[in-house]
Amino acid sequence: MTSSPSILILGASGTTGRRVTRLLRGQGHTVRAASRHSDIRFDWTDSSTWEAALGASSRLYLMAPHEQPIPAEFVSLAVSRSVRRIVLLSSQAIEVMGDERLMAAERLVRGAGVEWTLVRPPADLDNRHLQSHDSIS
Repeated sequence: MTSSPSILILGASGTTGRRVTRLLRGQGHTVRAASRHSDIRFDWTDSSTWEAALGASSRLYLMAPHEQPIPAEFVSLAVSRSVRRIVLLSSQAIEVMGDERLMAAERLVRGAGVEWTLVRPPADLDNRHLQSHDSIS
């Protein structure tokens, strides 16, 4: 039996990352769950954690770090290693809100030279809503 390519989930201990990790594992996917406080350590502000977190992942789920842009260096590293598909959690209302950070993240992912998907949930589907509606996952 050959192993399936792994999916790196960044922010895997957070509200959406935890649910995405659980859902993908439940479907039998190989998942690398990474965060600042997990066995697979990933910290946006510590680039020394990036390469080890990537491992041999061919797919990547990411969201922009709180109030920070996604570093282009990370996306370049991911693509140069083995990532061939990036899924970015964004927001349906980024243009209305004028959220340049998320707009830049979307441009970065679109321009990475790999397959990509932008997930744009409604702006009112926030963490409080997700925490009270576990059936969403």
